[in-house]
Amino acid sequence: SSSAAAGPSAGQPFASIFPVGAFSQTAVGFGAAGAADVRAGALAPVRMALTLNRAILAGEEVRVALPGFSSATIGPLSIAQSGGAAFEATWIAGNESLLLTAGANVGADTVLTVTVAASNGLRLPSGGVTANDTAITISTNAAAGPSDPTAVLETEGVAAVSGHTLDLAGAAATVASNMTLSFTLSSPLSPGDTVSLLLPSFTGENSSSLAMATTSGGAD
Repeated sequence: SSSAAAGPSAGQPFASIFPVGAFSQTAVGFGAAGAADVRAGALAPVRMALTLNRAILAGEEVRVALPGFSSATIGPLSIAQSGGAAFEATWIAGNESLLLTAGANVGADTVLTVTVAASNGLRLPSGGVTANDTAITISTNAAAGPSDPTAVLETEGVAAVSGHTLDLAGAAATVASNMTLSFTLSSPLSPGDTVSLLLPSFTGENSSSLAMATTSGGAD
């Protein structure tokens, strides 16, 4: 409507309105669900879940941007999936993204899951993945509700360890000695988090609280 003096107009509908879709659920994870079995720079399965509030028709696409990732295979990739979309997966190396092309129609609000097998050669970034990284995005060209790239709501983090050294200066075989472990972690540590160090063939007393000193703001 308009109150323009030269020509007021009563309210009237728009001649056309372009549809816009929204992802109500999006998640990306790595390795087996609930297992800390992946590391930065390594091959790993990539798990995705998504729900669009509009229908996706056969031939339409969903794109997941995974910056810093790489793949030895372009496609079609070996995947496991549920939800009925019959996606075909392709790796787009030029913009580091996974392209999912629907092979069947699925209705609005359908929960769709896709797991890209590690055998495809999909490799995590050497610098790790920040939890809920807003650079990991999802978009679709679905005619019933297209969506520009928007940040995935839940992304699992994968920390990268660098500068790691173990110093046993002055140590001798079978003799108790001090050790100094140094490392840089790409993600913060919170109270209750653990760092594990595997020392094959080492021996020592069983203890839940070893005498130790930390630097650089570490917690005992």
